[in-house]
Amino acid sequence: MELSFIQSNLNHCSAAQDLTAQYMVEEKVDIALLSDTYRVDTSSNAWLASSGLNKAAIYIASDRVTVANVIVDPEFVSARINGVQVYSCYASPNQPLAGFTLFLQRLENSIRTISRGAPILVTGDFNARSAAWGDWISNGRGDELGLMLESLDLVIINSGSTPTFSRGAGSIIDLTIASESLAGRTSNWRVMDQVFNNSDHHFIRFTISENLVHQPLPTAGIPRGWNTSGGIDVEALHTGLLIAEWLDGGPHADSNDAESGALSLRSRIISACDFSLPRRRAPKPGKPPVHWWNTEISNLRAECVRAKRKKVRMVARVARLRQRANADFDNDRATSELERTNSVFVEAKRRLKHAISRSKKACWGELIASVDQDPFGKPYKMVMRKLRGPPATATMEPETLQTVVSTLFPTHQQRQAEVSEQPVVWEPFTQREVDCAVTKFKGRNRAPGPDGITTKIIWAVHRCDPGLLLSLYNACLRSGTFPEQWKESRVVLLRKGGKPEGVPSSYRPLCLLNDLGKFLSGHGCFGTYLYKLQKVETAECVDCGAVMDNAEHAFFSSDRWWRQGRELEGSINNDFTPQTFCGVMLESMHNWLAVSKYLPPDVVIIAFADDVALLATASVPFLLEERLEQALGDVVDWLTANGLELAIEKSEAVLLTNRNKHNRMTKRFQGHLFESKPAVKYLGVSIDPRLHFREHAELVSKRASDTCHYLTPIHPNLRGPSFFFCV
Repeated sequence: MELSFIQSNLNHCSAAQDLTAQYMVEEKVDIALLSDTYRVDTSSNAWLASSGLNKAAIYIASDRVTVANVIVDPEFVSARINGVQVYSCYASPNQPLAGFTLFLQRLENSIRTISRGAPILVTGDFNARSAAWGDWISNGRGDELGLMLESLDLVIINSGSTPTFSRGAGSIIDLTIASESLAGRTSNWRVMDQVFNNSDHHFIRFTISENLVHQPLPTAGIPRGWNTSGGIDVEALHTGLLIAEWLDGGPHADSNDAESGALSLRSRIISACDFSLPRRRAPKPGKPPVHWWNTEISNLRAECVRAKRKKVRMVARVARLRQRANADFDNDRATSELERTNSVFVEAKRRLKHAISRSKKACWGELIASVDQDPFGKPYKMVMRKLRGPPATATMEPETLQTVVSTLFPTHQQRQAEVSEQPVVWEPFTQREVDCAVTKFKGRNRAPGPDGITTKIIWAVHRCDPGLLLSLYNACLRSGTFPEQWKESRVVLLRKGGKPEGVPSSYRPLCLLNDLGKFLSGHGCFGTYLYKLQKVETAECVDCGAVMDNAEHAFFSSDRWWRQGRELEGSINNDFTPQTFCGVMLESMHNWLAVSKYLPPDVVIIAFADDVALLATASVPFLLEERLEQALGDVVDWLTANGLELAIEKSEAVLLTNRNKHNRMTKRFQGHLFESKPAVKYLGVSIDPRLHFREHAELVSKRASDTCHYLTPIHPNLRGPSFFFCV
């Protein structure tokens, strides 16, 4: 396996960047190392850019690479791509030698921080000339750069004397540099001087053979389910269920075996869906052309290539004739031919640039026109940055992924439940209860679990045969079994905005369970057995009849579901071994009732799922500190006793007071220093010490302003209201 690279300076030209994007699609280039880019999409995970005005950037067009250790500087950007630390640099020609030397010092310091022996690739437009890399003159920049490369034992990959910069007599200022360990894996380095890119700098192409140790894991991705956007033909689905039932050899599985019943139902639903519904389209291999590309632009690009070749040939021919200095040489005619070929080339570039602008404007107009028919469709998602690329795990190194997952989902030793010896009296589900649960969830369009079966499909299956789910859930209740396949989940990691890559706290994990198991409660102490069927006034345990006001009882006293365990298995990648995560899970607000009994006076616990707040009141600061310390200790002790852990490093504090003095508080707990902050966000609300909510109002105002700014491009004030919306 090899990675294909392209390197270029775009001259801050929009047409050059557009043509580079199309060239990467046509030639299947994986990574672009760019200097002086025109624009950078900071919302896309495919772009990495420097922080200066003249951007150096890395554009990743392939989904078979891993990205880690991102380093950002005003004049370079770096990332570890498939185990290679790649640098993309740009040193402006207007920068004095002293500024260039400072840039080299920062670059050298960054390279030296990389572990010794790690492969390093440095590319970019340094605007430095030296005979060491084939240029015909040298300058001060070249001397400084040569000294740095010698001190770092880096090797110049450039070969030949073809100029990388074509203005004037040409020069070699775009360099490809690698460590000795990587130079042997680099091949096919060449200057693409015959390719038109609307820039004074030619494309540079090369490939690097991959290190198998750093290849990314194949991602599991979204299950390729069925397309239900056009509705579900219930009769066809019913026919599919009958065929699947006939192939299974019987109408139902063993009524007492919940495991085999769940497997049989899953198999029958999948077979029926394959019979009656089309599968979702698999993504086509490769990337499609850029949206604005058409035949006219392709022809104009070919015309630019021909005009460029004629100009280059004419320049070379005139140079040869001038060297001969024959009496028959007509200098005026030669100058006229040079001007003619150059004007033809300039005109061809102008027409190509205008054609690209017209095509992009027309495509944008079509996109805006579709807003009236679909207000929250693709245009809305695009400007609101809701169109996501590959999942965060697609570019993670295996070691990083293992670290993130093991931190977010810590393993634990399985605990034995205290099974009650009292006889169990259970009441079976009724058809009305199952109907109510399925109807309530049928309209929810959410991502499915590992089986790919959505709630819409389950609702259609229930319409075909209402007894399927009823018999299965009663079998689960009768045997006290929660099927193993319903404990498996598809784990999705969502990266938090503005957080560094590769750090566990930068990702928000989501566990997508199979919808067939979501209807069934994971514990018997919920009054009703079915999950979210109806509101109940009591929470009596069906095993022992006690009111569930004790968290320990809720976890361990009911043997209804503990016979097979309550572990959760997560699948992220095909090669990622599923592990057992946190068998004890907080499934209800009732679990925090047990904690509140042990809290000191004037301390209240407020909880929403796993977002917990302690509210303590006191007349003097030292008393407040004592109560908070005692309350934190009680919470930590309770969590530890139930197999859970408090993330102390993520905890925050705010002091609510109207005092102008002594309105700060600092407290140390278990080695962590709590210092009251000017504002703390809880459940989406920024809480300030005086409850003025000024910070929250500013945040909401900024978000509203940003939303208006994002929506402005697709709602231009260019015409009156459409007839469709006139009242």
